[in-house]
Amino acid sequence: MSIKRICIESQDDSIFLSGNTIHAVANNFEYVYKLSSVKKIVIHSLNPTPEYFEKSLVLHIDKDTEILIKSDHICFQPFLFQQIGTVLPLNQPMLANAIACATNDSFEIYTYPQTALCYAALTIFFITFAVIIGACSNFSDSTYAIFLISCGINIVGFILAIMAYTKSNHSKLSTVIMVIYILNYAFTIPIAYLYIQCMSCTCTSICAPYV
Repeated sequence: MSIKRICIESQDDSIFLSGNTIHAVANNFEYVYKLSSVKKIVIHSLNPTPEYFEKSLVLHIDKDTEILIKSDHICFQPFLFQQIGTVLPLNQPMLANAIACATNDSFEIYTYPQTALCYAALTIFFITFAVIIGACSNFSDSTYAIFLISCGINIVGFILAIMAYTKSNHSKLSTVIMVIYILNYAFTIPIAYLYIQCMSCTCTSICAPYV
């Protein structure tokens, strides 16, 4: 797969953040990308001579695009520190090392964080949902215990979904999973309450003749 590289080089070129979109203007053409499409940000430190070194900021967009801007460009510092750095959770120690570096090196200051958390949360949701449905459809003495354990595990999935969303709330995937969990609890909490009340009534009815 060929990589499309967009270089912000001349003074007529620019890069800036507007809302949830990145605008890169190069060679009189404007490229617009969603903030959630940024999969990785790397700073390359180059030291061609002992007296001179430069930094290059590279945004990896999806799987086939790179946006490059060098540290001597007027947009470099405002974009990095005042725009992209305020909306994405950059690795601050790595960023500090990249800025201070005076040798040839590369520093990955951002990686799309929540994909694994999202899929873990979604997997937990479907597994616990299937277990609860199965337990309720095949009622037995252990149904109540299975129900409580599944709810506890489901809460762990909800915590993972919250972590994914807070790391990058611009992601459509993390937003969808948060909505799934919220709707899940909106329906299951009343059902769980009714289930517990029914269990209580059943126990009362069974025990009543012996009282």
